[in-house]
Amino acid sequence: MKETNPIGSLSKNEIPICFIHGEDDVFIKPEHSKKMYKNNKLKAEIHIIPKAGHANSREVLGVEQYREIVANFLNNI
Repeated sequence: MKETNPIGSLSKNEIPICFIHGEDDVFIKPEHSKKMYKNNKLKAEIHIIPKAGHANSREVLGVEQYREIVANFLNNI
């Protein structure tokens, strides 16, 4: 796990990415997604979800709003 370098891997990325991250995530801090978003060379979006913890952005937003984020991203790439 210590050898994992997701930010470094973005230099070779060829796929658009939609980052959706909980603002209150204490396991993987939102700053990590923000750094990845800034370092991604291709089309990307970032959504920091207020009051969402780790892996519960969909629950906080609700399924419909979460799907809307994903659908809009897919329609725009």
